[in-house]
Amino acid sequence: MYFKIERIKRITTELESYIHVEKESIDEYKVKECSYGDLSLLEEDAENWDIFKGKERWGGLDKHFWFKTLVEIPKAYQDKSVIYEITTGREGQWDAINPQFLIYVNKKHVQELDANHNNILLTNSAKSGEVYEIELYAYAGMQENLVELNSNIAVLDKETEKLYYNIKVPLEIAELLDKEDKRRIDILNYLTKAINILDLRKPFNKEYYSTIKSSNEYLENEFYDKYCGNEDVVEICVGHTHIDVAWLTHISTTSSLPQYLS
Repeated sequence: MYFKIERIKRITTELESYIHVEKESIDEYKVKECSYGDLSLLEEDAENWDIFKGKERWGGLDKHFWFKTLVEIPKAYQDKSVIYEITTGREGQWDAINPQFLIYVNKKHVQELDANHNNILLTNSAKSGEVYEIELYAYAGMQENLVELNSNIAVLDKETEKLYYNIKVPLEIAELLDKEDKRRIDILNYLTKAINILDLRKPFNKEYYSTIKSSNEYLENEFYDKYCGNEDVVEICVGHTHIDVAWLTHISTTSSLPQYLS
């Protein structure tokens, strides 16, 4: 059973690497340091701002910055789903003191970004030559050291992404169940059958996509619809958050959070 789980995990790890593909790095931004909460710079022309190259570092204790750039959709992305993603080199470290961002696309506030939420969908149907204005209001975090600003656009392979989560979620549930629990055994059997369908020898070729689709259909029909169903247990989930006032942040920072969490 251990080797069955490890095999499924290895396949999901490989699938994860195929979700964001055809990556194009973003090598230059305009940057300006600012005070906390200075959203007026969203409207400021960045022509005279400093140039920030991809290999440079930024940050400092409790520092705030604006980064601006233009991203043009390559010809190869035509009609595909495209994402923007960013990392700072602090992924996997303590979230409470890591860098965070507000991201605006074409002057519209889209969402927040951090070590756990590092990408946004730009479009579901890209048009070659279309330009997106990317603007980041960046908070460096609660450490003196400098961090990276690694960013790129990429094609989002939705069918692969769907299969990744179709496998990953029940696998994590199975690992929480007792080793002799029949539900655990059943889940692992379904997942094993699903990955046995796959042909990953040449990612992104015709056979790859055909088997990705077939594996998704098998799980959705045989596992999620027939085996899981919705008769035994129906769960209603409600998301929530909490805010620790002035814990590793200033009170002014804490007081501004509800507008982004609502």
